[in-house]
Amino acid sequence: MTIRTKHVVALTVAGALSACATPVTPRYSVGTDNVVALRDLHATGISVGAFEEPAQDDVKCRGIGLMRMQDGLTHAQYVEKALADELKVAGAYAPPPGRVMVSGRLLRIDSSSGLGSENGRWSMTIMLTSSNGTTLTISNDYTFRAGFAATAACNNVAQAYVPAVQDIIGKALASPDFRNLIR
Repeated sequence: MTIRTKHVVALTVAGALSACATPVTPRYSVGTDNVVALRDLHATGISVGAFEEPAQDDVKCRGIGLMRMQDGLTHAQYVEKALADELKVAGAYAPPPGRVMVSGRLLRIDSSSGLGSENGRWSMTIMLTSSNGTTLTISNDYTFRAGFAATAACNNVAQAYVPAVQDIIGKALASPDFRNLIR
């Protein structure tokens, strides 16, 4: 076997092994700005109901495969838990039924690892529904540096999920219509 053949075999094996890696998002961590925004609302007694899944929830990253959520959660369950965590830390959460319950639906979720460039993106749309009958729909695009190599880029996609979820929750909290959800 020539040196060149050995290099080709080694690169092929390395490529096949890296394609087996499944990107997994980290556990959610509460966003400081979101907690401050919730505290500024002086809201209490908010429960979080179930979040419905989007029609399409098979977020993939290049040839590596489906993006997986920590703890076996779905994307909608992850966002649901994130909102509950934000409310808990802000002191606004109440176990169900609470004074008011906010549930939701993840209408759209997609990611791009910037194939051919270094730009990555998480795109999400969520609809929040209150037990008081009001709704709020928010869309957000969170951009980040993905990278060129597939394994590194997909790892960056997974790592960017937490700030992407923090951003869409923050955008919902900043909406003047959010107060109507929790009144």
